[in-house]
Amino acid sequence: MGDTAGNRGRRVARGCAFTVFCAVGVVMLLLLGGMWYIHEQLKPPAPPDVAAFAHSAAARTAEAGAARAASADLAALTSAVPWAEPVGTSVSDVCRSVVSSAMFGSRARWSSTGCTRSTVAYVAFDGDIGSRLRSLDAVLGAQGWTGEGAPPATLARAAAGDPAAPAPSPGGASSSPGAPSPGWGRVSVLYTARPSAAIGDDTSPYLRVSVAGAPYDPQAITGDQQSAGSPPRRDTDQATVYVSWQPLSTHAVAQSAFAAHRYVAAFSLVAHYLVDSPPATATRSATPTTYDPGPCLSGSHTCS
Repeated sequence: MGDTAGNRGRRVARGCAFTVFCAVGVVMLLLLGGMWYIHEQLKPPAPPDVAAFAHSAAARTAEAGAARAASADLAALTSAVPWAEPVGTSVSDVCRSVVSSAMFGSRARWSSTGCTRSTVAYVAFDGDIGSRLRSLDAVLGAQGWTGEGAPPATLARAAAGDPAAPAPSPGGASSSPGAPSPGWGRVSVLYTARPSAAIGDDTSPYLRVSVAGAPYDPQAITGDQQSAGSPPRRDTDQATVYVSWQPLSTHAVAQSAFAAHRYVAAFSLVAHYLVDSPPATATRSATPTTYDPGPCLSGSHTCS
């Protein structure tokens, strides 16, 4: 009887050990499966072939049209302010797709591929700042650009700090007639305008206007990475392709202009000119990743 009870005890012990081993194994498999699932969810899929899209015939046609439109719009704007000296034009034309964050139950995904052209025309000027801002507002309105907001934003109102107030007189508190009042040498104003027929349409081209007085830099939308004291840098994301890139440092342009002028304005024209869905699978393209359409499609003020 003792031996039988001992054998039974050993069998029970072995059965319990086996049960515990199986339970631990199941838990480990569940943990490993969960870790694998989380890893797969967080891992982005292969990116779309943005280079092939950016250099397709359709993209090149759309890019050339956006370049011509930007060049014409900025040339019309700068030619309408003969008291302002052009001091440079930068271009950044980039196509990209952006990966979204993974959420529980779904994998990370790449967005549609879109192309954006950012052209910045810089001008420098002097004179009565109030009169210059009102003159710029008149030119922008005459060329069909309307500031966003209610009432519509203008440079004069932005400088006044009150969207409903007129621009302050720049001469009242100054030490010499006609000179800017204290603080106007450090003015920095900014507003966004769209074509009058496209107000409320976030997909239409828009114009960011920024005017700054020494020693401030205007705020420009350059389409690349910039910091004071460093040269412009392109984004290096794996799904980002620069079709055209003619950089200028906003800081360097402004500080150079301030050696001879009191104010600098930056007119940033941004156009989202082409959007398409990414391919189902990534492919490798031998197309070069930079295409320069030439200076007369760059927005340069030197083009006739």
